[in-house]
Amino acid sequence: MLRVDGFQRRINVATDDQGQFSYEFVPQAGDSGSYAVSALHPDEAAGADQARFVVNRVSFDLASYSLSAARGFAATVPVQATASAGTGVRGLRWVARPEDQPSGSLPADIQIDGGAGISIAANASAPMTIGFTAKATAAPAGTVILAALAEDSGAMVRGRLRIDYRLVDAMPALFATPTYLETGVRQGGNASDTVAIGNRGLLPATNVRMRLVDSRGGVPPAWMALSSAAEIGVLDVGASVAVQLTATPDASVADGVYNFKLLVSADNDVGGTVPVSVAVTQSGVGHVVFDAADVYTATLDAGGKRIPGLQGASIRLQNEAVLSIQKTVMTDDQGVATVGDLPPGIYLYRASAANHADTSGRVRVRPGVATKEHVFLDYKAVNIEFSVTETTLKDQYDLTLTATYNTQVPAPVLLVEPLSVNLPGLQVGEEYTGEIVISNYGLVQADNVGFTPPQSDAYYRYELFGQVPKVIPAKTRIAIPYRVTALQLRPLSSSAPADPADSPLKAYVKGLTRKNTASCSSYVMSFGLTFSWLCANGDLSKGSASGYFSRISGASCTGGGAGGGGGGGGGGGFGGGGGGWSGAAIPLAPGCTPRCTSAACSPLGRSPGNSSSNSSSNSSNSSNSSNSSNSNSNSNNNNNNNNNNNRGGNGGNGGCGLGANCSVPASLPGPGSPPPSSPTQTPDEQPPCPNS
Repeated sequence: MLRVDGFQRRINVATDDQGQFSYEFVPQAGDSGSYAVSALHPDEAAGADQARFVVNRVSFDLASYSLSAARGFAATVPVQATASAGTGVRGLRWVARPEDQPSGSLPADIQIDGGAGISIAANASAPMTIGFTAKATAAPAGTVILAALAEDSGAMVRGRLRIDYRLVDAMPALFATPTYLETGVRQGGNASDTVAIGNRGLLPATNVRMRLVDSRGGVPPAWMALSSAAEIGVLDVGASVAVQLTATPDASVADGVYNFKLLVSADNDVGGTVPVSVAVTQSGVGHVVFDAADVYTATLDAGGKRIPGLQGASIRLQNEAVLSIQKTVMTDDQGVATVGDLPPGIYLYRASAANHADTSGRVRVRPGVATKEHVFLDYKAVNIEFSVTETTLKDQYDLTLTATYNTQVPAPVLLVEPLSVNLPGLQVGEEYTGEIVISNYGLVQADNVGFTPPQSDAYYRYELFGQVPKVIPAKTRIAIPYRVTALQLRPLSSSAPADPADSPLKAYVKGLTRKNTASCSSYVMSFGLTFSWLCANGDLSKGSASGYFSRISGASCTGGGAGGGGGGGGGGGFGGGGGGWSGAAIPLAPGCTPRCTSAACSPLGRSPGNSSSNSSSNSSNSSNSSNSSNSNSNSNNNNNNNNNNNRGGNGGNGGCGLGANCSVPASLPGPGSPPPSSPTQTPDEQPPCPNS
C-alpha cells in the first residue's frame, strides 16, 4: 500500500515460501510527494507505515527555445521552474555538457551562463535566466543542449532545454507588413492602403525615409502618391510606423494594372522595396480566391502525392452591407474556390465541410483585384454524445458521455478516461476518489497544454494529485488521481448547473430541472483542457476538451432524448471516476497499421488504434501496473467502423500502442496510404511516431 497526500495506491504482490517479496516502484510522470509504505495481508484491513520515500520533481515551462542573438552581445533565455510536492529542490542550475550535444562536443565560441543555482520550495515556482554570448568567430547557426542539475540530486538530470540559435551582426533590421501591397479602385474613385514599417533589429535605424516610384524607378503619376510623411527619422528597436498610399484615378486613366515601388532606406540599414499593384477598372468588380486546408493538407495521399488542400469544402459569401448579395462555392481537388464578379466591399464568409468544424471570417473585395483568403478548418477527431439514464437506485441518475474518436489523424487526439464523473450521494465530510487518465491517441504531440481544474464551491472540494505537463507526446498517457469531498448537502432545486461554459450539455441538463422544478436537482462542474499543434502545412491549430463532475437526482429527471457535440481541433470531452463512459475508436482498414501482438504494445497486447480495450477509473498506467483507490467503475472502448470517413489517413504508425515497441515508417503517410511492409518489433526502442 502506497499513501501520499491522502491518496492510496494498492499494489498486489506475492511472497515466496520464505515470506519474502520484492517490488520496484517506477513513478509516473505526475507522481510526486512524500510516500508512506505498508505491507498488508489480504485478511488485514489496515497496517502501520513501514517505510517512507520522497519523489521530488522539477518541471520547466520550456523544452526548446529559438534564439536570435548578435555576436558580441549578451542575450538571455527566460525559463520558469516549478517544484512539485515533496521537499523542493536546492541549487538548481543549467549547464552545457559535451555529452549532451548531438555532435558530442560543445559549439565553438559559445558561452553559456546557467547561473549559480537557486532553491525552490515544494509546490512553488521561480524564474531562471540563462545567459548566452557568442564571439565574433562563432558559426552563424547551431544548437546547444542544456541540462538542469541540482545540488541535492548530484549528476541526475532534472530537465533539458534545447536552444536553436541564429547569430547576426548588431544592426537595424527594417521590415514591411505586408511585404506586397495589392489594391484596386474604380475610375473617379479613391482607395487608400497602409504598409507598416518596423524595426526588429538590435540597433535603432536612423534617417528612415520613404519614396514612391513607378515600375521603372521614375516619378509616379499624379493620381498615385504617398499620403503620409516620407521622412520618418529614427525608428527604435521594436517600433513601427504606418505609411499610407492613396490612389485617385480619374476617367482619363485607362483600365489596367499599374505597378509601383515603395522604396525604404536608412543611413545604417540596407532598406528594401515594397511592390505595390493598383488595378484601375470601370466595371468596379473584384474576385476572391479561397484556399482551404485542414490537418491532412501537405501530408501524403494513397499514391504518395502531397495533398494540396481540402476538397469539397462549401464556402458561403455574403456582402456585409447588402445582404442580398450572396454566393456559394465548393473547393476543387486543389482546395481552391474562386468567387468572381463581386461588387467592392466587406464580405462575410462561412466555410464548412463534412467531419470538420465550421470557420468564418471577413474579406475585403477591391475592384479589379483577386483577393486571396486562406481558410483552415479543424478536423473533428472526436464526437461526443450525452444522455441521462436512471440507475438501479430510485431517483438517482447517471450522466453518460459517449465519445467516438479517430486515432489515425495527423493531429493530437486528447481524451481523459472515463469521460464523466457521476458523484454518488455523499454525506458531509465523505470523500470520493478516482483517477483521470489523459491519453493522446493522435499521431502528433500536443503543445502548450493548459489545464483548468474543477473549482471547489460551497458543495464540494476538488483536489488533484499531480500536474498536467505542457507537452503530451503522441501515443502517451498520464494518470492524475483526484479526490472530491462533500462540504454540504445540495438542496433539491432547479438551479442552473455550475458549468461556466455555454455548452449543449449545460442546456441539456438545465432543461431537466425545468420539467419538474419541485423534485429534480442537477449539479454540473466543468473542467477543461486546451492545447495547440503545428500542422504539416504550417498552420497553427488549437484544440480543447472539457469534462464534468455531475450529480442528478429526484423524480422525472429523464427524458428529452440525447444530446451531442463535436470535439473539434483534435480534442474531446473527458472526466474521471465512477461516471458512465463508453468510447469507440474509428479504425482504418486492418492492413493500414503495423500489427504488434506482444504484450509490449499494451496491457492486452493490442494497439489502441485498432483494438478493443477496457479502462477503468482505478487503473494506473505506470509500468508497475499499480492500482489506485476506491472507484471501480469500468468503461469500454469498442471498435466502430466509419465508412463515411474517407480522409481518415492510413498513418503508418497509428498502430503503435501507448508505450508500444513497434518500428514504423519515419514519414507521415496520408489518407489511403498502402500498409507498411513487414513491421518488426524492436524491444528496446520507443516507436518513432512523427510530431508534425
